Amino acid sequence: MSDHAIAGEPSLLSRVAAARELPTVVAIAVLALVIAIGNPSFLSLYNMQLLGKEVGVLGMMAIGEMVVIITGGIDLSAGAVVALTSVLAAMGLQAGIPVGLVVLGIVFVCVLIGLAHSFFINTVGLAPFIITLGTMSILRGVVLVLTTGYPVKITDPGFLLLGQGNLLGVPLQFILLIVVAVIAGVALTATPFGRYVYTIGNNPVATRLSGVRVSRVTTFAYVQASVLFGLGGLVYAARLGQGMPGIGNGLELSLIAAAVIGGTSITGGAGTVWGTAIGAVLISLIMNALNMLRVSYFWQDFVMGLVIVLAVMFDALNRKRRVAR
Repeated sequence: MSDHAIAGEPSLLSRVAAARELPTVVAIAVLALVIAIGNPSFLSLYNMQLLGKEVGVLGMMAIGEMVVIITGGIDLSAGAVVALTSVLAAMGLQAGIPVGLVVLGIVFVCVLIGLAHSFFINTVGLAPFIITLGTMSILRGVVLVLTTGYPVKITDPGFLLLGQGNLLGVPLQFILLIVVAVIAGVALTATPFGRYVYTIGNNPVATRLSGVRVSRVTTFAYVQASVLFGLGGLVYAARLGQGMPGIGNGLELSLIAAAVIGGTSITGGAGTVWGTAIGAVLISLIMNALNMLRVSYFWQDFVMGLVIVLAVMFDALNRKRRVAR
């Protein structure tokens, strides 16, 4: 018998069985099997690429939301930021501004949105739920004023490549998700910033008393979330070939669901990039399944709400079980 076994160290199998992401992985496998049986075209190259595109953009934005949730906050402005950035990008391109400058301009606007959120949270003392809900309404209003409710067409082929291009058959937005996931994973697991994100979510008072600039960490959390939402808006605009004023309605619920399903605690302090990416796969798969199985569009909000409730219930049960130990 090895020293590890004598010491009572859990085996690889037991660690896998205890992983918070395991139920999500199992759900993905079962759901994929059911869809494939119900509609064989689910496994077609076209549908796999379509699914990869949705997973890519949803997963990228969900990672941004996840970091905010780990700090104990929430950002409800995701859908509105997506709508605003898609419209601003389309208007900028129509005005003849180069693609690179348009992207830089969008990033700048998103940084300002994140800084505004952190100012009202850290300095004014508003709850994250309140200020981001207010921002959601304000930005939606700005979009309608700019467009009067009409979409803005995009014809620049270089920009459209971002949402419609593939590399060796793999959608570019899925590759973008991998890049974002690697950067976020390293930042959260191998840097002081990552440790502070988790400790703030677990105990912000103790973290502050230990000398950590809590406001600086939360500021970065909200800024990176807004930037990733903005990049998502660019991808959607390139994918649809137009800036859509109504795009992103209810998107924040999907992002929160992806994070929580992937093991992020809704009360903060816990979550992984890997788990959130898996959660994004499951959310995208559910939406794809409803379409492939020809379920009415009107049921999609119901299903998404049910998924969120179940995810939060599962998170609450996990926390009670850890406290009981």
